[in-house]
Formats: sequence, structure tokens, C-alpha cells
Amino acid sequence: MMHQQPKQISVSPLLLSVLSTSLNLLVDRDEMEQAVNGHMAEIRRLSAMSDKELSAIGITRDQIVAYVLHESVEL
Repeated sequence: MMHQQPKQISVSPLLLSVLSTSLNLLVDRDEMEQAVNGHMAEIRRLSAMSDKELSAIGITRDQIVAYVLHESVEL
């Protein structure tokens, strides 16, 4: 049985350039870096709390990351 090689798709440099520019417009790198730094700061802040303090806000230590990331999602 012979194996077929996957078909190679040719993409024009112009299309790649347009896609790259579009993605860069959608994702502001400084804004993303600020968001990541903000999440990390919040994770560190919550991690420094006692289990009793975490319980007072309704989470456990193993829920910190999910809590921080869930709070950042806009519905």
C-alpha cells in the first residue's frame, strides 16, 4: 500500500502579509503584556493570602488561577 503525500498548499506572499497585518491589528502586544502582568500580579496577591482569607472570598488555593482567568473573561 502506497502512502500519499499530503497536498501542499501554495499561499501568496501578499495573502500572508495581509493576514499578518490583520492579526497584528487584532492583538495589541502591549495590551496583551499588561493583561498577562495584571493576571500574574493578582495570582501572586491571592497566593499570599491565608486559606481563611481565600475562603472568605469563596475560593480555595487550587482555584486561584481559574478564578483570576474567569474574572478576566468578558461575557
